[in-house]
Amino acid sequence: MKKILLCAFALILTASLFAQQKAERPGRMNAEERADRMTKVLTGKLELNVEQVAQMQAIQLDAQQKYDEIKGLKSEDKELFVKKQTNLIKDVDTRILMILNDEQTASYHALVNKERHEEAVQDRKSRTNTIKSN
Repeated sequence: MKKILLCAFALILTASLFAQQKAERPGRMNAEERADRMTKVLTGKLELNVEQVAQMQAIQLDAQQKYDEIKGLKSEDKELFVKKQTNLIKDVDTRILMILNDEQTASYHALVNKERHEEAVQDRKSRTNTIKSN
């Protein structure tokens, strides 16, 4: 009887620890954490002033919350998800460009173009790997 209770306790303990680790994954940030992270990255890369940092935080938080609203569509209606995501990105870009000066705007465009280039290279690599495996 003691062995059964001990095994049951160990099983419950293991399950609860596993559930706790899953909940604490660093890749699972909420909208506020993602907005903070993006604001910090852009603050460093674009040398934002104090007023711009506050505006960027508001833009990023709004964008992350809107993304959370549409991400459920990704599995339901991918075409609608892509359309809404594209519109969201355009809106965020427009709002960001409104708070930047000319030098920061040039840096932002360079940063965005670099990111898009890296995504395109990654996409080509994954397609090449898929073709090779077939």
